[in-house]
Amino acid sequence: MFKPILKFSHRTLVITLETIVVVALLAAIAFGVFVWQVSKGPMSVGWAKDYVEEALSNQEEQLSVKFDDMVFTWPDLKGPFQLDLRNLKVRKGGAEANSLSIAQASVGLSRSALLFGRIRPVSVIIQAPSLELVRTRDGHLDLFVRTENDTTKVPNDAPKADPGQEVAQLFKDMTTHKRGSFISRLDKFIIKDASVAVRDFQYGVSWYLTDLDFGIAKHKEGIAASLDIDLPSGREREASLQVDMVYRKKSDDFRAAVHIKDINPYLISRFMPLPDILGGQDLYFTGDLEAATDANLVPSYLSFKGMVPEGLIVYPEEFEQPITIRNLAVKAEYDSSKDFLEFTDLSGWIGGIPVSGEGRGTFAENSMG
Repeated sequence: MFKPILKFSHRTLVITLETIVVVALLAAIAFGVFVWQVSKGPMSVGWAKDYVEEALSNQEEQLSVKFDDMVFTWPDLKGPFQLDLRNLKVRKGGAEANSLSIAQASVGLSRSALLFGRIRPVSVIIQAPSLELVRTRDGHLDLFVRTENDTTKVPNDAPKADPGQEVAQLFKDMTTHKRGSFISRLDKFIIKDASVAVRDFQYGVSWYLTDLDFGIAKHKEGIAASLDIDLPSGREREASLQVDMVYRKKSDDFRAAVHIKDINPYLISRFMPLPDILGGQDLYFTGDLEAATDANLVPSYLSFKGMVPEGLIVYPEEFEQPITIRNLAVKAEYDSSKDFLEFTDLSGWIGGIPVSGEGRGTFAENSMG
């Protein structure tokens, strides 16, 4: 009774295995042809436009992605596949105003997900976009346009948003690919040569930045980010700001290094409210800052070293003539555990008189929190 059945089962198994081998061989050949074709150069895949737009959009977050054209490339055989998109528009909600228009973007795709017919972005590179960064009256950061007459109502007793905590949470979400913002689900996000209009409704100031580079990506310790901005200055100087920051997942904290070049108080006054006496000073500052912060970007240690090569202090209420400054060096440290700011060096020439000194100041509780 069992012998014919066993023979039939064995023959069926052989045929099944042969079929699987043939299918696998055909798939391998097709994949090889595909890899060979892509390795030759960009490949037009306009026929998949609707599918890709739907895959990149997110109904839960009310994000809609549209673009005019795309090509498929594989620039690095060890890296992800890449879609180069042109005339990309990302819209949030149904309002036309809440949209971003990007001339060119490259989206890296997971190879393993693509083999199973799914599109999962792992990296995004945006070239030369014009962006608008908004801080709303309740403190939230948003890349989408919001008018000053935004009708969104915030309860009077609602807690103010902390931009530092929002940024910190992005880093944490990115280490685990937790569903949050679109960036948190990527391995790498880069913006090159951007122009950014910044509107801060909380402080009532606005400014415009050009030549901005930003990148955030996975790092051996967690997540690393960099920011490089060319700032307007004066006297034919080229002011700039460079920031490198790492979120260390194991210790759940941040380390940062900041370099500033030829920054003056007037420039800072364009970014945030400053007393008139500070905004009117004629001096330029170059220096380096190293920082250690907790999980919410609250500083626990700061080390600052800077130099004012030359400049003028203008204080007409006390001095008829501006006071000259030359080679003024400043070194300072802040340690939250000791709760003081210490100037380890303050030296240079003020009003033609050499000065040198050091000092220490204490802070009230939670003043840096």
